[in-house]
Amino acid sequence: MDKTIVATEIDPPDADGGLQYFDWSLSADGLGEAERGIVQSLGAAVVARWNALPREVQKLLFETAARGEGSPEALRGHIARFLHENAHNQR
Repeated sequence: MDKTIVATEIDPPDADGGLQYFDWSLSADGLGEAERGIVQSLGAAVVARWNALPREVQKLLFETAARGEGSPEALRGHIARFLHENAHNQR
C-alpha cells in the first residue's frame, strides 16, 4: 500500500501578511529508514512546540495533516485529541 505524506512549504508572508504555500507529496514507501526518522523527528518537534506556533501556522499544519487517508472528519478528531493530550506549552 502506498502511503503519501503531504506537506506544505511556507514561503515568506505576502504583501498582506498572509502565508503563501504550496502542497507537495512524498511517498512514504520511497523513504529509507533515515528519512523516516527525519520525518518522525520533525513531527515530534512540531508537537513539542505546537503551542508556541502562531495560530495561522497551527491551522495550516493541522489542515495539511488532516488530508491523510481514511475519513477526514475522523482523522481531524484523532489529530485534535492527540495535540490536546501531547502538545506542551513551550513558549
